[in-house]
Amino acid sequence: MNIGDEANQIENNIARTVNISFPSDMPVLFFTTREDKVNEDKKKSNVTFYQTQLTDFPSSKTITYEGHHYLHWTHYKEISEQVNEFLKTFEGN
Repeated sequence: MNIGDEANQIENNIARTVNISFPSDMPVLFFTTREDKVNEDKKKSNVTFYQTQLTDFPSSKTITYEGHHYLHWTHYKEISEQVNEFLKTFEGN
């Protein structure tokens, strides 16, 4: 799949995942863009949406970066460091 196909399928992809949730005992780490935009109903930005998806697991969190959707292209070093720190919280378990 290329980026164009991904863009063409975004509505279908969202519809397929809208009711999916993570188990409450699963640690979740989200990376997203730092945006002030809110959706059509003026209630949620991408950050607040991800925060509603976080589990109660103590290390679950959302990390924001300036940039576009493909943060892994522009912030790969920072993301790598954050993932390593996140994984360290499970050492010894």
